[in-house]
Amino acid sequence: MKKKQLVAKLLLAMKITFAQIALAAIFACSLYANESDGQNILDKPVTIFGRNIAIDKVIAKMENQTGVEFIYSSNFVATGRKISCSATEVKLGLFIETFLKPAGIDYRILNEQIILFPLSQNGVVKGSASPTIQNNQAVVGIMVSGVVSNDKDEPLEGATVTVKGTGVTTLSNSKGFFRIEVPDEKAVLVVSYAGFASTEAVVGNRTVLSLKLSAVNNKLEDVVVIGYGSQKQTKVTSAIGSITAKDINGVAVTGLDQALQGQLSGVQVTQNSGEPGGSISIRVRGVGSINSTNEPLYVVDGVPYGSLNAINPNDIERIDVLKDAAAASIYGSRASNGVVLVTTKHAKKGLVIGVGGYVGVQNVAKKLSMLNGPQFAKLANENLVNGGVTPNPQWSNPQASQNNDWQSSIFQTAPIQNYNVSISNGGDRSSTLFSLGYFEQEGVVVGSDYQRYTVRLNTDYSLSKKIKVGIILNGAFDKKKSVTSANDFGGILNQALYMQPTSPIRTTHDGLFGLNPDGSLDPAGNTFFGWDGYAFTSKYANVNYIPGGVNNPLYTKKIYLQNPSMTQQILASAFAEYEMVEGLKLKSTMNLTYGHGYSENARAAAPDEISLVGQLNALPNYGENWDQSHQWNWINTISYNRTFGNHTIGAVAGVDAQKYHSRFVNINTSNAPADQQSVSASDVLTRVATGFPSNSALLSYFGRLSYDYKGKYLFSGTVRRDGSSNFGPENKYGVFESGSVGWRVSEEEFMKSVTAISDLKIRASYGTVGNQNIPGFKYLSSYSSDAGTYQYTLGTGQVPVGAVYQNNTGVPDIHWEKSTQTDIGLDFSMLRGKLFFTADYYIKKLNDLLGYFPVPNYTGVFGGSILKNGFSMQNKGLELALGYNQRIGQVNFNVNANFSTLNNKITQLTDNKQTYVNQSISVAGGAINDGGAETRTNLGGRIATFYGYVTDGIIQTPDEAAANPLGGVSEGDRKYRDINKDGTINASDKVALGNGLPKYTFGTTLKAEYNGIDISVLLNGQAGVQIANMTRFQLYNMRYNNSTGIVNGSVDLLNSWHGKGTSNTLPRNAYTAPTSNRWFSDFFIENGNFLRVRNVQIGYTFREAMMKNAGIKNVRIYLAGQNIFTFTKYTGYDPEVGSPGQSVLQTGADFGRYPLARMFTVGFNCQF
Repeated sequence: MKKKQLVAKLLLAMKITFAQIALAAIFACSLYANESDGQNILDKPVTIFGRNIAIDKVIAKMENQTGVEFIYSSNFVATGRKISCSATEVKLGLFIETFLKPAGIDYRILNEQIILFPLSQNGVVKGSASPTIQNNQAVVGIMVSGVVSNDKDEPLEGATVTVKGTGVTTLSNSKGFFRIEVPDEKAVLVVSYAGFASTEAVVGNRTVLSLKLSAVNNKLEDVVVIGYGSQKQTKVTSAIGSITAKDINGVAVTGLDQALQGQLSGVQVTQNSGEPGGSISIRVRGVGSINSTNEPLYVVDGVPYGSLNAINPNDIERIDVLKDAAAASIYGSRASNGVVLVTTKHAKKGLVIGVGGYVGVQNVAKKLSMLNGPQFAKLANENLVNGGVTPNPQWSNPQASQNNDWQSSIFQTAPIQNYNVSISNGGDRSSTLFSLGYFEQEGVVVGSDYQRYTVRLNTDYSLSKKIKVGIILNGAFDKKKSVTSANDFGGILNQALYMQPTSPIRTTHDGLFGLNPDGSLDPAGNTFFGWDGYAFTSKYANVNYIPGGVNNPLYTKKIYLQNPSMTQQILASAFAEYEMVEGLKLKSTMNLTYGHGYSENARAAAPDEISLVGQLNALPNYGENWDQSHQWNWINTISYNRTFGNHTIGAVAGVDAQKYHSRFVNINTSNAPADQQSVSASDVLTRVATGFPSNSALLSYFGRLSYDYKGKYLFSGTVRRDGSSNFGPENKYGVFESGSVGWRVSEEEFMKSVTAISDLKIRASYGTVGNQNIPGFKYLSSYSSDAGTYQYTLGTGQVPVGAVYQNNTGVPDIHWEKSTQTDIGLDFSMLRGKLFFTADYYIKKLNDLLGYFPVPNYTGVFGGSILKNGFSMQNKGLELALGYNQRIGQVNFNVNANFSTLNNKITQLTDNKQTYVNQSISVAGGAINDGGAETRTNLGGRIATFYGYVTDGIIQTPDEAAANPLGGVSEGDRKYRDINKDGTINASDKVALGNGLPKYTFGTTLKAEYNGIDISVLLNGQAGVQIANMTRFQLYNMRYNNSTGIVNGSVDLLNSWHGKGTSNTLPRNAYTAPTSNRWFSDFFIENGNFLRVRNVQIGYTFREAMMKNAGIKNVRIYLAGQNIFTFTKYTGYDPEVGSPGQSVLQTGADFGRYPLARMFTVGFNCQF
């Protein structure tokens, strides 16, 4: 209804958004034009050689070679001081930084002139190599030249070349070329460059040298992002995991969260569905809540974000995951499940245009082994005969039966594509990055599709040395088409499994599936929709014995019109930062976010002849869901960072205020054509409209203090006070604290002689965090009215009146869920950072978790339970990470591995008045008699443990059947163990069968590079996990839902019991077999361990010299495969099951999930 208006509004909104962003980009570029001119001045080359030259002479040479005027006063600038320098076609800015700044001279560009002035004492560049010859004799000897390059033979500009033992230094130019004078043939040149391992070379009898430097992945030099700031890796005293852009380049992922899979210890990423745009769960150190969210807090460039779907993975610079309380407590009440900090790319110096993309195909890695046409016909009639039912004559000659593969009818080879364009320009005072992205993935199941458009603008500008401002704009628009369900017993995937292979997929008339174009039945009798055929209740009964509720999946896809949905998200963020005095900064950031969502639920009309009992009826319907949200977030901080001798202090304090508002509207109509654009008051319709608003607010005060002595004794403490509108007056505020310490053993004097060890740090932390992400205002009682369910009548013969009833009983004492965490860690690095190892052992105690507490019916409480704090549980585990980087000859290789354990235990259940809490996982909501499939959360046990019966083989003889305590069984039926030995088989005999939470998770990344060719492999997996394969309930019993009709089954049914000794695993194939044959038992619990080859890439990077004439700086092309192999014993589609509907109490239950796609892509990345 009114689709055109919807599309027009969305297009208008996007048009306005893109127009605003484009104007902002134009304004930013105009604003920074002068800065770009200044950068052009600094890029001019100079060539200057000399020993003990007065600075004013050096300035004169620079003016002559560049045409740039230098302005200074000799009364303030020591131009008479003498320096030594050696530079060949080095950029002017680099020359000044290298040779003048160490001499105490700073500069600024104004109106194409360079102003020189004294460099303040604190402004001296520490660690800069001084080119001055300090009281040394003049070096008179040999002039040596050469080229400095990296492993890919690309020149390194600005590499420092020093004559060892002297102060003589020079720099390489843009071509990597350098020239320097050495005293004799015994001289040693030391070459260094940031991010590369230094090297030394003896001059010998050479006058021209070729020097190569190897890139070093040195963890010691990393700077990690922490809440409201950053910190050098060596000084971190908490548990933080990090990945960078190079770790996810070329990986075909739908969303950014998917890129974390297998990369970090203690971070489990699960794709709950392989559907394009499907849900993904991230759990940091296990489950954090029972009846609330288990997702971490996402913070993008300092802005709290609802999800990562709106972020283009190609815009990411790095991701840091705060795992323990010491790291996360700065976010207080939102950090119980960890914090994921995302930092997007900002422009670096110079103008860079980037273009990249990939295209590829996807297919299903595995299909289930089902009966083919002849096998089905044989077993179907066998099933009927064994059950005392007349067989179907159409199946009497199995070899003459049709043989249709219904799985293949819904699976397809689907395309995937992704494109990105970025423009960045950075100078000394400003930077601007603008990017566009497009991603589309068509599903491997027909009818599913996902598209995403993204745009981003990141700008920073220094108004002066003390004032800095910046703007971030991010827009995302996505569209999704879904099949009926991604993990549902009645979904399109299961319909394809249940359909009889002897039924045709399409008619020869190419009309509606199974019908002629005029809607009449196919003359050949090929009718196969969900009639209640065997019950003889249909007009066309007993045609193919197809039960009600089993539909042609292609027709289901057609009639449900793929349920399209669209979302739009916009973020605008602006900040201003002022450095009051050195090290003391004030920063204010205002963030505005807007979200809009729309989804459609349309069902076309079904002809009367194919109306489906309980599924599809002849009346069409149409529904729309609209949601809109907006949020503002204002953060004000003051920070101080300063070193006083051996003491370094870092501090931050701030106020964080947030206000959120959303509104949801749902409208449904029935008996209206789905393709009709509007309706009138005269139309015969049934209309239902619902809607509700939601509001919340959060006010927070926070602070953090860090201190270190000589860089070896480390301390950090954090406190945050949150006030949330979700709780009542007595529980509105919560305080969360943490503290951590570290000892860098490697900095002690007794370790100085152990030169192989680069860093050795022991750390420990303790703290509390909370979870306020629960349904709001549960401390208040609420009321509703429902004329259909709750009603009363006043007087005889009166019309019933709808009653007002209490739908929520308020609990004034409801409060925060809390997590108390202890962590002990070790960081170890050796061989100049080439080898690193990290270990953490943690205990995470979760208290006051929300649970539903049962109350007596006489209280009148709606639903018989109230939501209150009462659950407690504990997670503890070990996390290990290991990495090694090395160069052997011309080959660079890199290995990174991680391993995690998780031990979960329930320590309290609703005031300890219960021993367990159960959650049904019954197939079709309990419509199928499965003996009460469930998970139980036991006191002292693990959360959501599968509970059921233990099988004991198959009854082989009539005497054995008569003696069986179950009763009503025959030979060929399943036996169960009488666990409690009471002589009967009932619910008291259920035991723990397994758990869907993995005890172990792991990942490994292997990389190698040789002469421009690179290859990488990413593996990940899990162990110590079980899966409840709920699809087997139907696939091992051809009688659908224990009611009427025959459905297809697993090929394993060929091995069913058919006489004494023929099988002790699968029961008899009989239409009238007892329902106990498929009670929920260990037969349906499978090993969920797997090892997956998640990603394989092979690429080639062209040398810059090869692309120079085309004006291209860098080009890389690559081939990649995703989800190529999975090694597992699980018989379902995929062992990465997750949680249906994100319910933690159903973790590991597989109802027929949408399988992950296997992808093959070819892509490129190019920079100009």
